[in-house]
Amino acid sequence: MLFGSFLLIMASCEFFTNGIEWFGKKLRVGEGVVGSIFAAVGTALPESSVSIAAIVKGTESGHKIGMGAILGAPFMLSTLAFFVCGLSATVLHLMKRRKMEMLVDHRVVGKDIRYFILIYLFAALSPTFEHFYVIRHLVAIALVLLYLDYMRRMFSESGGMMGELHPLHLDRARNEPRMWRVVVQVLVSLCGIAIGARYFVNSVEDISMLMGVSPMILSIIIAPIATELPEKMNSIIWIARGKDTLALGNITGAMTFQGSLLVAIGIWFTSWDIGMTGMVTISIALLSSSLVLISIRRRGYLSPWALLMGGGFYLLFVLYLVASGVI
Repeated sequence: MLFGSFLLIMASCEFFTNGIEWFGKKLRVGEGVVGSIFAAVGTALPESSVSIAAIVKGTESGHKIGMGAILGAPFMLSTLAFFVCGLSATVLHLMKRRKMEMLVDHRVVGKDIRYFILIYLFAALSPTFEHFYVIRHLVAIALVLLYLDYMRRMFSESGGMMGELHPLHLDRARNEPRMWRVVVQVLVSLCGIAIGARYFVNSVEDISMLMGVSPMILSIIIAPIATELPEKMNSIIWIARGKDTLALGNITGAMTFQGSLLVAIGIWFTSWDIGMTGMVTISIALLSSSLVLISIRRRGYLSPWALLMGGGFYLLFVLYLVASGVI
């Protein structure tokens, strides 16, 4: 069931991403909006659906899976997803298929990371208000407002227009697909993502019981690795095509979305008792993101070495889990 639901999520997400990119082109919006909002939110839907479906179950283990998936998604993106992007650029450079430097639009990616750091600092502070429910809910509202402000700025300061795209899966015979087919493809793929996420949550819960592992720990490690694959795959394709802003925007935009709206949902509908492990994931995500932001600001371009450091941060987290006896 875990494997089957994963395949359904992957296939649905591919159709969604393909459709949402055409939707963005039809609306004549820039790369910043398509990469950091449309594609980012689209490819973030699998793990977002996992989190929401787990929380809706209403059980204690469901809440732990939800909290783990909420915290695990930005953590995986800021570590393993960064690492995969840096490794892809390095390998393609060694194959002489592209330059080593990643020429990202610093206005787009830099804005994503700055908002993410600000938003995730709120997430780090929110557990301190565990017994102050009014303040906790105000923090959640602030996260939503920050994301809405982020969207407003992205739409008003969007970068260049979209270039050529792969044919729409439901209208491959046409170079310019019809709008109604774009919408149908997006809606059908959303249904596939929702169904796959529901079965994925049930599988993670069952496996955690069989292995005797905390559902929250399992969902931090397993769920995001599987459900973050769409961001990684799309980013590899865009890096190979020299579309570095779309590649990184897809990841950093998803981090901003998940670090704001999903954390707000977690604060509202769970105890949000994330513990030391949760705080460590937040700290590592902030550290890795800050390193990438510094690289962009100092050099004017993004060094793949800053992204490769994400793999080191992930290994650091695994060592922490082993040393603390969690796994």
